[in-house]
Amino acid sequence: MLTMADQTGELAALRALLQEGLSLSKQGSYERRLPSAIALPKLREALGALRALVQRQPSAETWRSLALAEEALLHYPAALEALQQAITFSQPPDRKALRKFVQVKEDAAKWEAIGLTPKTLSELGSFLETALN
Repeated sequence: MLTMADQTGELAALRALLQEGLSLSKQGSYERRLPSAIALPKLREALGALRALVQRQPSAETWRSLALAEEALLHYPAALEALQQAITFSQPPDRKALRKFVQVKEDAAKWEAIGLTPKTLSELGSFLETALN
């Protein structure tokens, strides 16, 4: 059985991995797009481990980290669910998480309105760039 210090260390390591993936993705937290190919392995690794961690150690902090990983990979429904769990676990509800929930909901609506998947949009952009050159 993991001690609280081990669990905290595991979350810190996963957050560092997630942050590394986010840095490699070269995108900010607003107007996300498909992460760069070099960032995908780290983001996916962090996502898988965070999904497992919230099953073993559900807390506001682990759910917020999972929400960030889901959002970075443009999994907006899963990100919204994770943020909702983070808000549920924080008493009183965390205002920062509430604001983030609204932002992610708006971003999800934008992607839905586009009607293209992030991968398709990226491929279209590459095609147009090649065609214009």
